[in-house]
Amino acid sequence: MRVSFPLIFATVSILVLGVIELLLLRFFNPSWWRIRWVRKVGMALPLLGAAAVVLWGLGQYYAIDWLTKPSQWFVMAAFILLVALMLS
Repeated sequence: MRVSFPLIFATVSILVLGVIELLLLRFFNPSWWRIRWVRKVGMALPLLGAAAVVLWGLGQYYAIDWLTKPSQWFVMAAFILLVALMLS
């Protein structure tokens, strides 16, 4: 159970930051929200981050290092990008 705490934190933080980022884009930057690729990337980033957390969990559960390490890096990159988008 102790191993799953980082997974739970990563999932919750990525999804919460993703929702906040989408709301900020939608209501405070309507000119950016009208650009199609910005809207698609804004919606895809939290979903891809959550999918990477699932892969991270599967990699840890089945002790697959080649799946765990890249998914951890992708989760970290998604988290940093979400925070950067929120601050910008």
